[in-house]
Amino acid sequence: MITDKYAAQFANLTNSIDVVVRLMFMLKDRDIENSDIANVVATDKVLSNTLLKKLEKISNKESGYTPPELDPSEKEPVLSNQEIFENLEMAIMRLGHGEILKQVSGISFGKILGGECKGYGIAKNELWVHSVTVALISQELAKLINTIELAQDENAVKIDTTIAFVSGLLHDLGKTALSGDLAAKSSTFRTKIDSRSNSWIEVEKHICNIDHAAYGAELTKKWKLSDEISTAIAGHHTPPANERLTAIVHLADCGSRILGSAPGIGGFAFRSDPRALQTVNLTMDNIEQVLMHVAANQDTIANYCATS
Repeated sequence: MITDKYAAQFANLTNSIDVVVRLMFMLKDRDIENSDIANVVATDKVLSNTLLKKLEKISNKESGYTPPELDPSEKEPVLSNQEIFENLEMAIMRLGHGEILKQVSGISFGKILGGECKGYGIAKNELWVHSVTVALISQELAKLINTIELAQDENAVKIDTTIAFVSGLLHDLGKTALSGDLAAKSSTFRTKIDSRSNSWIEVEKHICNIDHAAYGAELTKKWKLSDEISTAIAGHHTPPANERLTAIVHLADCGSRILGSAPGIGGFAFRSDPRALQTVNLTMDNIEQVLMHVAANQDTIANYCATS
């Protein structure tokens, strides 16, 4: 149910989403060359320039280097296409393919997820920080599950940690589309929420004829992202049994609230489904271990949240 009313909000993402999708397919090939990835990123000049500037800022911050300020009369130097390509290739070599995909995904979706969602009572950047937090927890949960399962069975099927990251990053994407309708009918949904007999999902369906999880999944299908991602987004509130990635995103969403990332009205009312732990064979001790790791790395969250 992708209507023009909602889809128009995402029209300016077309080019960068194409880059994200192409990278996802390319990274399935273990023999892919750094130059091939650089060529794809370079097709979107705005994206590639933003990526290089962001990576430079992160590198300077990590090294403690403060670049000299440009004289107001001087223009920032413009890189040639060849220089952009060479710098991209060096960054890919240094950071790895998966990290570049995560950075590109963050830049592509950051401005949409970083906006205010009045219908949900979410201030500017709150949803973006929440999304990045859920993405990082999802990634760390996937790493932990892989470690545990491979120790038990060397032939165990690994979870793609980059796909887990992107799924977590986009799990609430649908909220950015539905927010306007909810804001326009705020008195209706507040009455329903206050009655305590309706969940957010039920209110969304009543007002918008679709909930944010289902709409986010529809968007990712339209953009031809992985079916795994669409499935995880669609079910992240009520994860079906045996869907590991969906369970991971659900647990990450719950975990982010323990860390204080629960934006909007009723943000802390979200409850975990015990079936999710069973699906991935984790314990609450495992979840706490991951949350402590993510909480201790606030710089990582800040780096991903910086979209430029």
